Amino acid sequence: MQNDGWIMQPPAGTGVPVGAYQGEFVGVENIENEHGLGYKWSLRITVGEYKGYIPCRITDRKVRPTTACGRMLSALAGRTISQGESVDPAQFVGKTYTIIVEATKSGGTRVATVAPIKQ
Repeated sequence: MQNDGWIMQPPAGTGVPVGAYQGEFVGVENIENEHGLGYKWSLRITVGEYKGYIPCRITDRKVRPTTACGRMLSALAGRTISQGESVDPAQFVGKTYTIIVEATKSGGTRVATVAPIKQ
C-alpha cells in the first residue's frame, strides 16, 4: 500500500527548488500566522524527482485582481474572474497544473503561480 503522504519532505522553509513542475491542486486551508489570517494553497507534484512533494503558497484573504489570493484563484480557474463572481477553489481539487515555484526573500521557495494543463 502506497501512502504519498509519507514521502520525506525538504526541511521546513526550504521547499522544492525553483522551477516548473507538473502536479495537482490539493486544496486551500485557513491559517493564522504572524501576519494575521490567511490561506495556504497546496499543490502536489505528480511527475519527476520531486513527485509527492507539496509546495504551497500563503496568501492573505483579500480576493481582488491585484492580491496574491485573487491571482492564485484566477490562475487555478485559468481565466480572469469577473468582479462579483463567486468561485469556490474546491472545484479545482485534483485538476492538473503546471506549478511555477519561485525563490522568496528569506531564501526558501513558494508557489508563484499555476497554469491549468488541458486534458
